[in-house]
Amino acid sequence: RMMPIAIMPCGAAGTTTTTTVGCGAPAHRRGRSGWIPRPPSQGRRRPAAVKTERRRSSRHLVRSLDLEPLDVDGWGETTLREAQEATGAVFDAGTTVPIRFEGEEVVSEADLLSQDRCVFCDLSDASVLQVRGEDRLAFLHNQSTASVEGVETGRVVETAFVTAKAGMIDAASLLVQKQSVLVLASAGGAARLAAHLEKHIFPRDDIVVSDVSSNLSVFSLLGSGSTAVMERLGLAHDLGQNRQVLVSFQGYPLCIARATGLGVPGYTWIVDKTIAVEAWELLLGLENTAPIGSAAYEALRIEVGRPKMGSELTEDWNPLEAGLLGRCLDVEKGCSIGQEVIKRVHAKNGITRRLWGLSSEGLLQEGENILHEGKKVGTVTSACEVAGGGSVALGYVRTRVAGAPFSAEGKALSVGGVVATGASLTYTDYPTALGEGEGEEEGGEEE
Repeated sequence: RMMPIAIMPCGAAGTTTTTTVGCGAPAHRRGRSGWIPRPPSQGRRRPAAVKTERRRSSRHLVRSLDLEPLDVDGWGETTLREAQEATGAVFDAGTTVPIRFEGEEVVSEADLLSQDRCVFCDLSDASVLQVRGEDRLAFLHNQSTASVEGVETGRVVETAFVTAKAGMIDAASLLVQKQSVLVLASAGGAARLAAHLEKHIFPRDDIVVSDVSSNLSVFSLLGSGSTAVMERLGLAHDLGQNRQVLVSFQGYPLCIARATGLGVPGYTWIVDKTIAVEAWELLLGLENTAPIGSAAYEALRIEVGRPKMGSELTEDWNPLEAGLLGRCLDVEKGCSIGQEVIKRVHAKNGITRRLWGLSSEGLLQEGENILHEGKKVGTVTSACEVAGGGSVALGYVRTRVAGAPFSAEGKALSVGGVVATGASLTYTDYPTALGEGEGEEEGGEEE
């Protein structure tokens, strides 16, 4: 059975409209935006006492949204992993999301620009922090590289978190809701990012930072065809780019954002884990959609050039070098962490390295040196094999070689003895006159 979905715009409280995507009477009439995560899951099958406690928890959750609670009989009978494995998902040891699906289609950036193409991916290993309190926007404005103070409810803002010296910690999306801000960040980075933020909370600040990652599942719909999918579900809601909306899905809040973090068309769903299986199966049952695993998603990330925490985003690199200028940076904003360094480097056009894409018929390896005419010009930071043979990679390359500006575009390069070709990336953004500023040039290494 398909479920009724009550749409709750993030901007204001009041009467909601109810969209029914299948049979069943609408169960919800009023709603107020805001995200209050449930307690962590207690296991697959629960005794009556635990079920009662969970029902109490769920009633508190939905009442906080001014919704009528659903009387659901039985909780968590099937886990998301079990549901995915039943439809061909393959997991690697130690992974929490599928690495691939049996019969998975090959997907590229060009494929996703096709009007009828839509794939979806489980990104539930992502980090999700919740920032609450009256000072939350001013706080995030001061702690990140984008302009956040005064941003209206319902917006999605791409930003970066950096050290005092502008070294990268992570790039993230901020989902500005009525009572809080959700920070959607990289997998495995929640503890470090939360500690970084908490370190900068002063005694009089009205700020609470919580790691809610374990309570939520994150699904990404990718491709130009994703809008048609959302329309079939009644969830397109005239949602503009980098906008979000809260809906009620089986009595739980489902956050839908028209943003992917990859620079390709699509949507992100953030859903309570209690109903993650139902949300996943809703997508799985639609025509012209197909799931992809984390390996295909990683290949797509590398192809578009979206930098990743721990690979392209480390304290060795600043956000200008990572190509985040047009997406995550407000160079002219007021005082914030790392802003003085960022503004100085930008003013002097002092970027000494930048990201390039690499492609090869051979196997490229992370950590290998990138050579041009026998001289080291850079280092590979991410690499993966692609379907049909060959590989793609990302690497930081010097902006000046032999005393002159250097571009890797179309250049024949050597990576660990393998021939590769350099290419620009669609995600990254750099000043036009790279290599002509006052940055210090390091000497090349003879091979």
